[in-house]
Amino acid sequence: MEDKIGIEIPDPKTDYHGHPPYGNVYLKLLLLFGISVLCGYLFSPMIAIAIIFFIAIIQAGLVLKNFMHIKYEPFLIWIVAIAILFTLFMFLFGVYTDITAITRDVVK
Repeated sequence: MEDKIGIEIPDPKTDYHGHPPYGNVYLKLLLLFGISVLCGYLFSPMIAIAIIFFIAIIQAGLVLKNFMHIKYEPFLIWIVAIAILFTLFMFLFGVYTDITAITRDVVK
């Protein structure tokens, strides 16, 4: 089905894709959160921050794919999602010096 200017309108009767396994995604997010918390205690601060940021990107991807249903959207939505993730990466890179400037001894 198309509208007057040629944009395809999805038909809800035929385009239903079902729901992702929300319980499995939730357990994966909890597991990744637990790993990121443990990294703060097991590794040096530099390595822990790198691992925690990497895990945060994976968690953001899981949320985008499953809870926001991005995996069922057209290619243009993927480009927007990648641009957002790039912006997030640049933000994390920008505040990295603020995070690492305080040592654990100062925080105590």
